[in-house]
Amino acid sequence: MKKRHVSMLMGLLCLTGIVYAQVSPNFDLSWNVIGGGGGPMSSANYRVDSTVGQIIGVSESSNYKLSAGYWYGVKVQPQGLCGDVNCDHSVDIGDVTLVLNHWANPAKYPLNCDEWAEWAGDVTCDEAIDIGDVTLLLNHWANPGKYPLNCCPS
Repeated sequence: MKKRHVSMLMGLLCLTGIVYAQVSPNFDLSWNVIGGGGGPMSSANYRVDSTVGQIIGVSESSNYKLSAGYWYGVKVQPQGLCGDVNCDHSVDIGDVTLVLNHWANPAKYPLNCDEWAEWAGDVTCDEAIDIGDVTLLLNHWANPGKYPLNCCPS
């Protein structure tokens, strides 16, 4: 009987230690849920893409990176056409012009005809829309066989 009480007391002490281990001055591991109904959510430092009741994506700051969610790690196949930033279902001089204007003045010339337009404009897959993308798009328009576009997989 005494052995059973000691075992129960040890078990309770271990559980108490686990509870206290979840919070420290630097970290809080308490249970949190972001239930936004789906879609992207962001602030100045974080971005989370979610489905209803489920987090998906990566959030990061200069010191931390959070990769979480039931769907985490699933690659999304882009639905747009690489280079087609004006959503006319072809890559032509109109796309070159729009990417050039967007590079010079993104506020005045946004790439927002659909959710894939920003992805479609980064034809060099360097995570930025810059003069390299304009150059490659122009060369591709003139000679697509010699200058293939290289949008990131997702």
